[in-house]
Amino acid sequence: SSWSLRAWLALRVAAGPENFDEVVVKLAGAGSAAQREELLKFSPTGKVPALVVDRSEGSSPSAFTIWDSLAICEYVAERYPGA
Repeated sequence: SSWSLRAWLALRVAAGPENFDEVVVKLAGAGSAAQREELLKFSPTGKVPALVVDRSEGSSPSAFTIWDSLAICEYVAERYPGA
């Protein structure tokens, strides 16, 4: 979707392809239970885009998911201010 593309482009330009792992989720069968289950592996809303941030700070790892394209763009802008 164009919403996913917006978030992907922001991350690709700001972070560079070496700083994130892209996971392609097949969207064939849109609306099916199987597709929703696949999306729920990455996004708590079962929708795209979703940015799963997994980072370790000190001894306690923390992970969170951002699933709104504008929120993803805002996070990327804060994380990579020089881009």
